[in-house]
Amino acid sequence: MNTALEAEQHALEAVKDCEREAAAIIDAAQQQARAITERTNRRIGQLHVHCARVTAARIDILLKEDADAADQNIQWGREQRALAAAVERVAARMTGEEECDASSN
Repeated sequence: MNTALEAEQHALEAVKDCEREAAAIIDAAQQQARAITERTNRRIGQLHVHCARVTAARIDILLKEDADAADQNIQWGREQRALAAAVERVAARMTGEEECDASSN
């Protein structure tokens, strides 16, 4: 009977040892998972910052290009109006309307 009790005691101690070992493995795995999560979050944060900077730089370029295009459109509009006025003057001279306009003034 003592042998059976001793065997049972050894078995219980072995189970407790296994439980302690399993708890240590679980704790190590949880620590490793936390470290992975922290590293991943840090990398995601760095990626977000990088993307925000790149996006802001691209937006600045687009805004400048838009402003440049607007300036060019304004200049083009002025040139178009000047050209239209010149065409009207030439047409008036060619048709003799300019002389009529000048004499009526």
